[in-house]
Amino acid sequence: MSPPPTTFTQYLLTNEHELSIMGPGVLNKDDIAESFANRLRSGLTIKAFGDGTVKDGIGAHGWHIRPDLDLTHDLLSIESAAQTDGHQDTISSLRTESAAVLAALYLIRAICTFYDIKKSPSYIQYHLDNKEALRRLNNTDDATFFDTANPITTDYDIWAAIRDATSSTPGIHFGTHVKGHQDEHNPIQSLSPEAQMNIRMDKIAGDCRIAHPSPLPAKAHLGNQVSLTLNGHIVTTKIHLQLRTALTAPSLQDYIKRKENWDDHIVSMIDWQAHGSYSASLPFPKRVNVIKMIHNWQYTKSRAMLFAETENSSCPMGCGMDETALHHLGCSSLPASDLRSINRWMSHQNTAPPIQLAIM
Repeated sequence: MSPPPTTFTQYLLTNEHELSIMGPGVLNKDDIAESFANRLRSGLTIKAFGDGTVKDGIGAHGWHIRPDLDLTHDLLSIESAAQTDGHQDTISSLRTESAAVLAALYLIRAICTFYDIKKSPSYIQYHLDNKEALRRLNNTDDATFFDTANPITTDYDIWAAIRDATSSTPGIHFGTHVKGHQDEHNPIQSLSPEAQMNIRMDKIAGDCRIAHPSPLPAKAHLGNQVSLTLNGHIVTTKIHLQLRTALTAPSLQDYIKRKENWDDHIVSMIDWQAHGSYSASLPFPKRVNVIKMIHNWQYTKSRAMLFAETENSSCPMGCGMDETALHHLGCSSLPASDLRSINRWMSHQNTAPPIQLAIM
């Protein structure tokens, strides 16, 4: 059996899960951690800041705790960043910014545990630019609000972990909104300390994300009674969609492969997510027509012959060709004005010129 830790850093190293959320910046800060312990014992306020970033399916969060808003007191602060766990297809900025709150909470709880602080009247104020993350933080004590929340809500697992952490961490925890990216239109030195810290957190989160080129799969967070795993990944968002996809996508792709005589390589080259997003963006009548065109289900004369609804499949424009699914794009009897209108429509839809030429 290992001896109990004698320093705060040693204690942090025994909590691997929480340390992975906090990041390495919390290590070897024992004197500063003790100063925060004294503030908690004395009922003094602690300021916390956090921000998150997501790009190309990779997320990261940066966070910071300090005794006050005097930005010259950096030697009395603790700052860190870490990669945010989450599936590369669904990780959100809400998840990364909530992870920043969770990281600061874990550090304060670790300080209270190591320095044996059972109660504290201190206010711990979290400054964030994500209003939904703030709403969740500020309602962690409301049993009705949390208990009636839908467990399939986006990033419910992080929310549950935050509630678990606030319930076991001394102090009064609350969040305050700060407008993000204020440096886009103002010199940074002219901004409030809260805005300057928000910009700083955004930068360290971005630097951390760049330093981690691969996504970090979602973890099982503390405070969650149940989690859903699909294809080896914990699902944290869009649970209805991902369940439906897991149930129907393999069969649908098998059908398309047989129908089009495609192999797995061709299927893997298709951006199915972009295809689904485009289809979902269409009004329902247009979506029906697009699906019919993709699967050759338009009501053409060739299609009608399959159901014995017509005796021939010749083009009704009299060109002598069969009216197949895409025949109208090259029918020699189609007025030139109609062809030009199709070409104009493709241009308005930003269709790539090589594709326009191939079609026309």
